[in-house]
Amino acid sequence: MFIYLEGVDGSGKSTLAKQLAAQHDLRILHRGPIPANRTFRQEYLDDVKKQLPGLVLDRGPISERVYGLFYRKEVIGGLEDWAEVLRYYESQQVIKIYLHAPTPVLAYRIGERGEEVPYAEDLEALHELYMRTIDDTWIVWDTSLLPPQEIRELLKG
Repeated sequence: MFIYLEGVDGSGKSTLAKQLAAQHDLRILHRGPIPANRTFRQEYLDDVKKQLPGLVLDRGPISERVYGLFYRKEVIGGLEDWAEVLRYYESQQVIKIYLHAPTPVLAYRIGERGEEVPYAEDLEALHELYMRTIDDTWIVWDTSLLPPQEIRELLKG
C-alpha cells in the first residue's frame, strides 16, 4: 500500500499518517523543504522507492511545487524529474489524498502546536495553489467535516 498525503500546514496530514500507519502497519516518510545537499530525485523518488511497499508519504513533490512557488518563487527539480517521479507513483497504485480545512481551523491547529500562525491570506493562497495542482485522481478531504474514522473506512474499500 502506498498513500500520499498533501495539504496546507495544519490540515491533518501527520495526524492521519500516524493513524494509517498504525492501522495498516505502514512506515511514514515525512518530507519538508529539500535540504541543500539533496536533489529533488533523491527526496521524492529514491527515498520513496527504498520505503515501498507499505508507506504513507506525509508531504511530497506537490508541496515542493506549492511552497516553492509561494515562498521561494522557484521550484526545485526539472520537468523530467517531475515526470519520472509522478509516473513512478502512479505505477505503484498510489492513493492520493489532499487534506484541507477552513482557514480559521488551520490557524487554530497551527497555533495549538506552538508554531507561528501564517496570515489567513497566505493559508488561502497556498490552498488555491494546491487546488490548481491536484486533479480528479485525488481524494479531497475537508478534515473539519469528515472524522478520521470515516476516511479510514474509505481506504478499506
